[in-house]
This record gives sequence, C-alpha cells and structure tokens, in this order.
Amino acid sequence: MRALAAYAKKQGVDGSEGYKSMRREMERFVLRSMVADNVIAKNVEVTDKEIEATYAEHSATMVRDGKKIPLAMVKEQIRAALRNEKGQKAVEVYIAELRKTAKITVNDAVLSKV
Repeated sequence: MRALAAYAKKQGVDGSEGYKSMRREMERFVLRSMVADNVIAKNVEVTDKEIEATYAEHSATMVRDGKKIPLAMVKEQIRAALRNEKGQKAVEVYIAELRKTAKITVNDAVLSKV
C-alpha cells in the first residue's frame, strides 16, 4: 500500500480535485464515527434480558446443521448487534436534537454541484 501511495503521489493524484474531495469526505466520515463511538453511543448498554429476548425472537434462524445453536455460543454476537443498533438510534436522537437548535441554510447553487 505504501508503494502504491508513493506511485500515486508521483503521478500527481494527490493534488487532483478527486483526491481532495475524497479526502474531505473521508475526514468527515472519521469524525462522525468518532463522535458516534466516543461521545454519543459510549454509554449504550445491553442487558442479558434484551439478549435473551432477541435470541428467542430469532430462534428459528439460530440453527446450524439442523440443531439449535445454544445462546452461550451467540450471546456476544447478539450483544454487539444490539449495542450497534442502540448506538445508531442514540446517534439519530442526538442529531435530531442538534437540528432543533441549529440554524441550517442550504446553498442550492453549491448543492447542485455536489
């Protein structure tokens, strides 16, 4: 990857408008992810009852080789999925609250070029 990056730089790709645009978008993505993970969704917890309820709700899909997969084997995957889902909802609520207090203007001339 370093060699490819060096080659791209030598070719002048790093100065192109496409590169600059992609870099700005990636920076925004990283910042959004960091805010979501470190600030908003940091306190999201998943209880054992929620895990058990999700396991029961999706028990028909928890089958391997015709046998039901024990909860103990999938508990942490379910916890991660629920934490992710709750985290996304927390981010949505946070953004909705920000929108209530923010003054947002849309520049249609610039928007059409994006």
